[in-house]
Amino acid sequence: MSRLATETVRVNVGLNRLHNGIVEIDVTRVGPHLGAVVMYPSTAGARAALLALGFTEKEADSHLKFLSDHAANERLPLPQADVPLGALWAQGFKV
Repeated sequence: MSRLATETVRVNVGLNRLHNGIVEIDVTRVGPHLGAVVMYPSTAGARAALLALGFTEKEADSHLKFLSDHAANERLPLPQADVPLGALWAQGFKV
């Protein structure tokens, strides 16, 4: 099996809704690492990405609902998560 299929990494995940309605998901490895940001034109795209990263439907929906209750450009941190490296890369997060 490849490293991408088997290795998981602990990451910090954050959500941010921009003033134009675009939703950003930022992912950073825990520790002194650079992160990656991917922008989604809708909450549906952001929801699909959260699901692909291993969040449950209930968690994704709850976080996105909470995000919609906040002002634009206000980052919402999510709990740390152990995510397969392959899932991160497949969603565009090269961490």
